[in-house]
Amino acid sequence: MKNQGFPASSSWMLCIGWILITALACMPAAAQPGDAARYLAGLPLPEHSTYQSLVDDEWQSYQESFNTAWQALEQDRFQPMRDWQAQVLASEILPDLPVYYPFGGPDMIHALMLYPHSQDYLLFGLEPPGSLELHPDATPEERHQLLDAVQWALRDIYQRGYFITGRMSSDLNRRELDGVLPLLLVFIARGGYEVLAIEHGWLLPDGRFDTNTSEHLSRGLVTDDADASPDESRDPRPADCANIPGVRVRFRANDNSPEKQVTYLRLDVSDAGLKDCRALETYVTGLGPTNTFIKSASYLLHYATFSRVRRLTLAVSDSVFQDDTGIPYRDFDQADWDILLFGRYTTPIRDFSGVFQPDLNQAYMTKAHSIDNLPFSMGYHWWTSAQNHLIARRRQPLAKPASKENAGSLSRP
Repeated sequence: MKNQGFPASSSWMLCIGWILITALACMPAAAQPGDAARYLAGLPLPEHSTYQSLVDDEWQSYQESFNTAWQALEQDRFQPMRDWQAQVLASEILPDLPVYYPFGGPDMIHALMLYPHSQDYLLFGLEPPGSLELHPDATPEERHQLLDAVQWALRDIYQRGYFITGRMSSDLNRRELDGVLPLLLVFIARGGYEVLAIEHGWLLPDGRFDTNTSEHLSRGLVTDDADASPDESRDPRPADCANIPGVRVRFRANDNSPEKQVTYLRLDVSDAGLKDCRALETYVTGLGPTNTFIKSASYLLHYATFSRVRRLTLAVSDSVFQDDTGIPYRDFDQADWDILLFGRYTTPIRDFSGVFQPDLNQAYMTKAHSIDNLPFSMGYHWWTSAQNHLIARRRQPLAKPASKENAGSLSRP
């Protein structure tokens, strides 16, 4: 039978075109991670984005509310933070080292504001990596519940500048918001970046972060599937060592900018939680030397039960910017570290006892180090000016691991 109206090649191309259009229409929205991030962040979408079909009155109201909250953050915190970073912090550290943010949870936004020149960020916490399931055929109720859950989970970031552990545990273990991923996407998009890819994976016992790439490509989305373990045959598993679930998001500022990535790991870093496993130490040591950022960390690094992660943090850090909830002042050997102080030291909030630092208090009282102020609020004393932070800089910068020796040399400003 002859073709009527189209030559054979044109008919074949038309069929292919319809197949592609149908496939794109059925493709989960997470296959467009940049648009997914913008949708969740209440930002304008490209004209031909799959997410345009999900824009309704509820989303437009969400966008308006988000813009109002974010404009207040920009004025009160983020612009002063960017200015301070450029004028002070960048000149005191090697600004493009990887960023290590212990107990950061999903708080990517402050890491981006303070360390915009880094290309590799590591955060961890107890919350699950989570998933992103936004389909063009999702019911309005499902989408609206997700948007409401995202907005609700950000309430403490808006007001205090940190997540409250108990609330975060509840907020990020729900059916509509099952982990940190949507919040990471929101922060990256609102930080002015384009999300390129979302990769779920595992930190293996040998310290490698491994992703199941073939599954991601074939399914077009990422889920927090406990059965999707990568190949474990390459290295025998040490006794009692389990794969550590995580998610990695790759992003960039624009087409001409280098690619960045943030890796989030879900793990208990207490000595009991780490057991005899060395995966975290191996991974972080390979990442280092790092610029380390610690805030609102529940004073965990003060306790004997967190001795391993405290030693690791000191060992890999070329610089540390933190409040008093991070590494105890006494642990910075001043033969090895230069210290700059900010704000003023005061008694820790009543939620925490036994963590007052007489030596840090004495350093502030006697002006043992240079003392300046921060032009923004960030920490447990968020409602007052009684906040303290320090920058600790190694006097002798750490050497890079052998695998990084040829990556380019850096000198301290």
